[in-house]
Amino acid sequence: MAGKDTVFVNGLIKSREKYLISEDAFLRMAEAASADDAFKILREYPFGGESAEGCDARDYEKLISAERDIFTEFLKEYADPKVYCCLLAKNDFHNAESVLRIKHVGADESILLPAGVVSAERLKEGKDVPDHLKKPIAEAEALFESGKATGAGLSAIFIKAYYSFMLKNVKNKDWKEILKYEIDAKNIGVALRQKDGEKAKNEYIDGGNLSLKILDLVAFGEDDKALSEVLRTPYYDLLKIGLEERAERKPLVSFEKESGNFAMKRLKEKRYETDGIIPLIVYANYKESEMKNVRVVLALKLAGADRETIRWRLKECYAG
Repeated sequence: MAGKDTVFVNGLIKSREKYLISEDAFLRMAEAASADDAFKILREYPFGGESAEGCDARDYEKLISAERDIFTEFLKEYADPKVYCCLLAKNDFHNAESVLRIKHVGADESILLPAGVVSAERLKEGKDVPDHLKKPIAEAEALFESGKATGAGLSAIFIKAYYSFMLKNVKNKDWKEILKYEIDAKNIGVALRQKDGEKAKNEYIDGGNLSLKILDLVAFGEDDKALSEVLRTPYYDLLKIGLEERAERKPLVSFEKESGNFAMKRLKEKRYETDGIIPLIVYANYKESEMKNVRVVLALKLAGADRETIRWRLKECYAG
């Protein structure tokens, strides 16, 4: 974190970890008799800050939004600007795509995520938009002008642009490996779902570790050969789950869960490191998991879901 006192920042991060909602607390929330009882457990933590006053379980989105604002302000103050930009880039690319959907097909503004570095207003006006967003926006606009825009095609432009940007700007080895795993997981997902193996090649994201040869084996149904190619790699369990779900003609729910938990599992191995950028990256992922788990528990409690379903849906998170 060039330009920042990393010793001070990392010490501050460690002191803030004690306020994170632990895995045990989320399990207690899942076991609670009602959404209101789960919310009482949530209130044992400062989640949402002052916005939590006077709220109940039904206000969980308000609290998540407030907590995200608090966390974003923390990053703005203490993270190196380049790191800050990378940590919030996913929202920027999503919102750039969403603004075009709102403009061209009348999508509802609810599809917008909380602002990253660039506000939705700036994206709508096209003012002071950074080059890494201008390029995919121009490419997408060209599709609309040609009458060839599709939902999948639009998403592909922005997700490819996002990972290209991240791989170019993220320098930390562990963070970059997580990004490459995400790319590979998304490419495996395409190969598993796409019935046309040749068409799948146009949807793959560049920059991952898995070769086109391996993805082709998946796409064309050479399951045993594909598994043998990734034996003793982080992809074996993921691919095995995906192939089993495909064989049973099930949605790739367990596959997506396994994929989504990889970053947190990998970063937990680094949680005792105190130097460099890793403490901030670990903390940022803890916060993301925390906000997702608050939504999972309270939304499902309010919907009447059973305890086992809620427990299964929880993301990897802070374990204390």
